Amino acid sequence: MKNLAYNKRPKSFQDFIGQSHLFGENAPFMRLILSRKIPHSFFFGPPGSGKTSAAMLIAKAMDYPFYPLNATNFKAEDLRGILKTHHHTLQKPLVFIDEVHRLSKTQQEMLLPVMENNQALLLGASTENPYFALTQAIRSRSMVFEFYPLSKEDLEKILESYALKAEVKDFLIQTSGGDARAMLNLLDCALSTDLPLNIELLESFRKTSLSGTSELDTHYNLISAMIKSIRGSDENAAIYYLARLIAGGENPEFIARRLVILASEDIGNANPNALNLANSTMQSVAKIGYPEARILLAQ
Repeated sequence: MKNLAYNKRPKSFQDFIGQSHLFGENAPFMRLILSRKIPHSFFFGPPGSGKTSAAMLIAKAMDYPFYPLNATNFKAEDLRGILKTHHHTLQKPLVFIDEVHRLSKTQQEMLLPVMENNQALLLGASTENPYFALTQAIRSRSMVFEFYPLSKEDLEKILESYALKAEVKDFLIQTSGGDARAMLNLLDCALSTDLPLNIELLESFRKTSLSGTSELDTHYNLISAMIKSIRGSDENAAIYYLARLIAGGENPEFIARRLVILASEDIGNANPNALNLANSTMQSVAKIGYPEARILLAQ
């Protein structure tokens, strides 16, 4: 049985929520899709931001057969089979490779003739910037586009079709971290219990679903999200991601070191005292540790 997140996938770009810089009516990338001149492209951004849904809609808009692959189990024969199927046809396939940053250099080299000869339209997706994982030869033949976490307004639109209490809706949005899939999966779990839908029920799932920060992707995604929130002057989001890091058992000294770097790299001479404050925090955190260190880091 398909879950709620799958069933809520948009059927057209008119239904697509978020990423207006790419898929808005007058966005340059959208113009390329409509003109059927889209280049080989790689999408990177946080989970649940619409990368796979966008690839499926591009295939639909351009009338290309859609072939989803995953870099974690990518096999040369799979790609060859797709190309062979369309070898003597006028219809070009769209090959979508998820987790593209996991492709080895050998696997990437297999894609070069496909891209060079336009045997297929190649799209890839990653939660990490593929620019650093892809070879120069791949980058030379493609474009990289960033997806952003969905905003509160975006997530509210996704929940419009559900009759939810205001506090339930707020909890779903505030704890999703801009991840539409995570938000809908939480709602799906709660609805499947046939119990009254309230915050207590949602919390019982959300607490057990927090993954901590031991996984490399989660570790860097959370610290990156915190830094970007500070850079964007969104203190509430910064505190949220800090809380996620702390709840996941992240080393407080690591967080403090990242704040020192941010104070110099992102704030710099706009507020020279930021570096002094961050450095003092780092020294204090090293001496105090958890649980009190959370107060210093939040300040």
